[in-house]
Amino acid sequence: MKIFLFAYAIFLAGVNALPGLSQLVSEDHDKPTTDLEVKANERFVDGIIVSVIEGLAQDIRDAGLDPINIDSVGAEYRLPVTDLFNVEALAEDVISTGLSDFVIEHINYGVLTSRLRMTLVLPRVFVGADTARVNGQLLGWEFNGSVSGSLAIVEIRVRIDVRINIGIISGVSIRSIDIDFSLGGVESNLNVNVQGSDLSEAINNFAGNIVPTTLANNRAEINELLEYIILQIA
Repeated sequence: MKIFLFAYAIFLAGVNALPGLSQLVSEDHDKPTTDLEVKANERFVDGIIVSVIEGLAQDIRDAGLDPINIDSVGAEYRLPVTDLFNVEALAEDVISTGLSDFVIEHINYGVLTSRLRMTLVLPRVFVGADTARVNGQLLGWEFNGSVSGSLAIVEIRVRIDVRINIGIISGVSIRSIDIDFSLGGVESNLNVNVQGSDLSEAINNFAGNIVPTTLANNRAEINELLEYIILQIA
């Protein structure tokens, strides 16, 4: 529904900005579209986009995904009849914040160019747990592991540049899209133990150094993939 509202707003703004089309839908065919009306249409579309993003943030909060505060949660599973496989898991004092804290750093929709430029940021997504552990048995082999500490993803930033086609019959469609995804960093302060071995240093290095570096080195390919996905679902 929110996406439909966004597309409808762009359609109306685009129609009103183009003299030939606006005269078809306006009662006053002799009245030209002024610069003030163009600016008003652009602000109208900008406002709709902001409302859509704010609605998405509210949907995340309403779903109970931000913030998350869990005192204790556990699960257990074992195969019926036999003990060939069984597993138990428990997590305590789990918290997560920041998933809905969208910040619109920049937004501009050009009615005459049918071009939308926007920068959207998630400043800090934080996940922490006092303890999370799992233990079980598989074909007589006992396994166990535990994790505690915190992980924070910092400055998830997406810059979007979209050019849009607008037609009375065809409606709104994407002509081209450029995406620039970047990550400010990952703050990993985890204590990880698997089968009695302390893997904390390796895991923290992987999350805090290798992952951000790999994303930066493959930035162009990641952007291309995101553009392809959006064009497929748009």
